[in-house]
Amino acid sequence: MTWEREKSLIVSYDQGNISYSESFRSRASLFEDQISRGNGDLLLRGVKVDDEGRYECTANINGVYYRHSVVLAVEAPVSTINIYKDENRIICSSEGIYPQPELWWQIFFSSWSTEPPSNTTLQNRTTVHKTEEKLYDISSSLTVPDEDPGLIYSCTIRTRKNWRTAYLNDLDIVTNMPCVINQDCILPCQFKNEITDMRWERVDPEFVIVSYDHRGSSYSESFRSRASLFEDQISRGNSDLLLRGVKVDDEGGYECTAKINGVYYRHYIFLPVEAPVSTFRIHQDGNRITCSSEGIYPQPELTWSTEPPSNTTLQNRTTVHQTEEKLYDISSSLTVPDGSDRIYSCTIRTQLKYTGTKWWRATLAEPGAEVTICCTSSDYYGTSLVWRFNHHQIILTKTDRNISNISEEWRKHVRNVSASGSLTLQDVTSDQEGVYSCELSGGEETIITHLYLRRTGGNRIQDLRFIRW
Repeated sequence: MTWEREKSLIVSYDQGNISYSESFRSRASLFEDQISRGNGDLLLRGVKVDDEGRYECTANINGVYYRHSVVLAVEAPVSTINIYKDENRIICSSEGIYPQPELWWQIFFSSWSTEPPSNTTLQNRTTVHKTEEKLYDISSSLTVPDEDPGLIYSCTIRTRKNWRTAYLNDLDIVTNMPCVINQDCILPCQFKNEITDMRWERVDPEFVIVSYDHRGSSYSESFRSRASLFEDQISRGNSDLLLRGVKVDDEGGYECTAKINGVYYRHYIFLPVEAPVSTFRIHQDGNRITCSSEGIYPQPELTWSTEPPSNTTLQNRTTVHQTEEKLYDISSSLTVPDGSDRIYSCTIRTQLKYTGTKWWRATLAEPGAEVTICCTSSDYYGTSLVWRFNHHQIILTKTDRNISNISEEWRKHVRNVSASGSLTLQDVTSDQEGVYSCELSGGEETIITHLYLRRTGGNRIQDLRFIRW
């Protein structure tokens, strides 16, 4: 087997002998003990911008050559934003970003106001600098009135996959920091200068989580086992708070107050929490289809749909139960007519603060009937498309000229592929159970979606899709 990047050899393997190219010798490695069992994965250490591109793995199996292409998209997300006021200018900057970021300003009336932004014209100058490592530093200077009428200034920096916003009103900064339930989360609070005293507090209800001064740190009893400062970095301006095992009750406002050169600076954090859909069940019993999921936050919504669409109202009963951990279980039963040949789909949605809507869908269809599995969100259209079965077997490829190349063994099962990449299968049997992978590429971006197709009973097929963005 071999791994290549744009026709340049990275590594070759032949009957136990491995040879690496000089440029990748110290950063790439195969899992040698697993190659004989079919694992040809390549480990690439210390990924750089120059590593971005298409990689091709070629393996000789029983005299037949198989090829697997991987598109590596490199990202250096926006991690911190520095924002401060200098006389009548507000400076916003961030460093070490990839791909090239964008920056824009907005004005609000107050930190917790729901009123619309000000129509004030924003006079700003933004510069972007590319480093030797091909990362980007971005900085913008905004000119503001000498008399500040209590406005909040918002600076947002984003790339195609990542964004972060910081707010400033004199010495007060506000940041939104979404976290996933049961995972660890860092609440940011960083300054350029040395910090002498600082504390973290919950805003509502109000109480001190931890305080720090020359004597060290002191934690409240309720957070002692779950919160910690990076004490060795506080003197260098790092007052971040590590919060372990995030819970629903942790959602809300936090305030970091730091004393620097005798002046108190406040950094506000709003922490929205999320427990995404992790398990999804759909099955049919007689003329009743049931769809359910558990442990979700915030409260989800569930809807039913059919293909082709039904002209009659779908008769269903949906229940939502909140657990002791304040997570939500949702279940819905749909009554279907006897002998119906429609495809029935169940969709679960959650609406997240500051991060938009996430949704998951499961579908039931008769074996032998047509089943359509979606590639990605309907508003994204790539220039090339690859569908694979169980990660390795290519079903079809499609170019920007709308030409589809279907592999011989899948010709009898592929009914159609739409302009947005959705794959319609026909004559589906147990042999087609497994993982379907869609790689949709356009410009510098590739979106990969994995779907699972399996039997749920003697006469049904399930298409289960998890979507995250």
